[in-house]
Amino acid sequence: MRKEAYQSQGLAIPNSTSTPNTSNYDLTVWDQNRYTDWQEELIGGKARYTDAQLTMSGGSANTQVVLGANYHKETTVMPGDPSDVKGSVHVNLSHSSVDQRFRFSFNGSYMGDKNILPGIDLTASEFLHCEICAREKDTSKVAKQESK
Repeated sequence: MRKEAYQSQGLAIPNSTSTPNTSNYDLTVWDQNRYTDWQEELIGGKARYTDAQLTMSGGSANTQVVLGANYHKETTVMPGDPSDVKGSVHVNLSHSSVDQRFRFSFNGSYMGDKNILPGIDLTASEFLHCEICAREKDTSKVAKQESK
């Protein structure tokens, strides 16, 4: 279409040997035969999910100890490395005297979270745009059929 516009105005069609300017990069610089599936490029990756837990316990008749750790990571289909990584540790210590008159219990936990996931749905506007385009095409097909 761009080549036809140059021809209809009686101008020489720019090519790769022409000096590119801001109005003809599509003809002089960029590959005109290249096809890029942008949905595949932007949301065609693989989402990964990893979840691991480890718990150890031990003790004696009067003292019990439980130690545990958790790891969680999930990624998205977006390019780059947007992910949500969580890790936690917990401890439980309990003790009682030999005559069972004194009991002590301690529970503690800590959790860290590094969330670098996008705060918005980056595909929502693109899919909405595609849906609107599809509706417009359907509407124009109906209008063409009605005019025949």
